[in-house]
Amino acid sequence: MSRVHTTRIDVEFGDCDPAQIVYFPNFFRWIDASGHRFFLACGLPPWHETERTHGIIGTPCVTMESKFISPASYGDAIDFDTHIAQ
Repeated sequence: MSRVHTTRIDVEFGDCDPAQIVYFPNFFRWIDASGHRFFLACGLPPWHETERTHGIIGTPCVTMESKFISPASYGDAIDFDTHIAQ
């Protein structure tokens, strides 16, 4: 069973476009942040630590995609569940 880490994001007014829905690049920003929080929760040290000790800067994202299902707006809370499938 793989480990699952959930990051909750509260949508702020500035995350939305004039149509009052989340501007789509923000989802990718939140997904990226969720991935970093997942690795920290798994015990990996933060970037500045791995750079100093091993010369490794960050954890690369190999692929990312998204599918629009429904809009999010100011005041919504979004949960991002992160896990490693393989």
